[in-house]
Amino acid sequence: MMKKILTIVFVFVLVSGCGFKKINDPNLKFYSIGDIKLSGNKQLGLVIQNKLKLSSSKDSKNTLFLNINLEKYKTTREKDSTNKITKYDIKLIANISIKTSSEILEKKLVTIDFYDVSSDYSNTIRAQKNLENELAKNIADELINYLKLKFNNDI
Repeated sequence: MMKKILTIVFVFVLVSGCGFKKINDPNLKFYSIGDIKLSGNKQLGLVIQNKLKLSSSKDSKNTLFLNINLEKYKTTREKDSTNKITKYDIKLIANISIKTSSEILEKKLVTIDFYDVSSDYSNTIRAQKNLENELAKNIADELINYLKLKFNNDI
């Protein structure tokens, strides 16, 4: 009985001292954003910029300066038998340069998805805008996760 208790206490001490940190903890201060320069598609770049600023903390010792070049490509995905386009692909490519106090990192993020062409032109434009915003948010989420993983050791 005493051996089981000692084993349980030993395992608890061993596991609790492993240095595990929860990445999505909002109280952790991974990085702060000093400046973001946008080029390419600035409208979608602002979506990424807003998400990055919301995820950063002014109290962090890791100050980042970002250059984001965002390119959007629209291609035909599918046509019907009358040669009318029924689906489009939207591809966003973000070339990101991250400058810290000690190094410059380069990151390329790509995301692609499609939307259906509606019989009403305004619905087609709305579907395109919604998809573009979702793709920009996906790139922002990927970049935030990358930054958290890259700078989590410096807390």
